[in-house]
Amino acid sequence: MTMLFLPSRHVWKHKRQDLFLRALRVLVDKGYDCNLIMVNYGPDLDRSKILVNKLKLKNNVCFVPPIRPSDMPSYYNSSDIVWAQMGLGHLGLVCLEAMACNKPTFVDFIYNGAYPEPPPVIRVYNLKDVIDKTIEILDSKKFNLETRWWVIKYSSYQSVLSKLIHTYYALLSD
Repeated sequence: MTMLFLPSRHVWKHKRQDLFLRALRVLVDKGYDCNLIMVNYGPDLDRSKILVNKLKLKNNVCFVPPIRPSDMPSYYNSSDIVWAQMGLGHLGLVCLEAMACNKPTFVDFIYNGAYPEPPPVIRVYNLKDVIDKTIEILDSKKFNLETRWWVIKYSSYQSVLSKLIHTYYALLSD
């Protein structure tokens, strides 16, 4: 059984839980044995639960209470794939945490010039992308990617602090 993890709060406009649930239905219909863990939190939670029922996914979706930050690594590490978010185009905290755990992380990242090297995420922009890329990972069984290096290099507190200090000194010299 493949464990998918979608820990973002339910805000369909910015996270697209509806699209990920529809992708899960297609995967199950294609014969993939997948379960999805979702957090029981957010303004569109009821809509997500209604959609789970409508798509007949009650046996494939588990809603868990909001997760303490210190417990998140356990969830990432027990998951095979992290469906992070779609709708904003940037890396959220879920993306960085999942990449720090070397998990395939699905997100609609669009800011290629924001970093010297693009983040090693699985880029998805629509339902077809989510389905195709998930099937590709499922079929290859590549559930552990080397992505932690990128988080350490570009998003660790040392890296961010160094950039902030550089910016601060640049502003002072102007």
